[in-house]
Amino acid sequence: MAGKEFMEEPERPHPHCKCEIKKHPLQKPKRHINGTLSTHEWSRFKGGKHVLVRLKGVWGGATTGVWLEVNGESKGNYACPPQASHTINLTSDEDAPVIWKIRLVGHGSDNIQVNYTIIYEDWDG
Repeated sequence: MAGKEFMEEPERPHPHCKCEIKKHPLQKPKRHINGTLSTHEWSRFKGGKHVLVRLKGVWGGATTGVWLEVNGESKGNYACPPQASHTINLTSDEDAPVIWKIRLVGHGSDNIQVNYTIIYEDWDG
């Protein structure tokens, strides 16, 4: 039975069984929202307690940046000139599932371009 997963605790497979049975939390599949930011973008989804936001500057000047807003609250301003990157870990105090509303606002130079990826556990499925 090694490596097999059961929804409920299985019957012991043999007399006087001393095998270890471990309970593991069910994991939700990871989802990725990928995009390119030049002005602003909104993302709304149902996810777990933790979300990862990755930013990578592609085009713009030294003042290129991204404001991050989560559920109506400002979470920070990140400098994103070309080749700069940031990984932001977000955590909610709520129990999952959590409704996440993430807004990314690009600012600074004209014609900025910042690639972003939002990684979260999918609770919509």
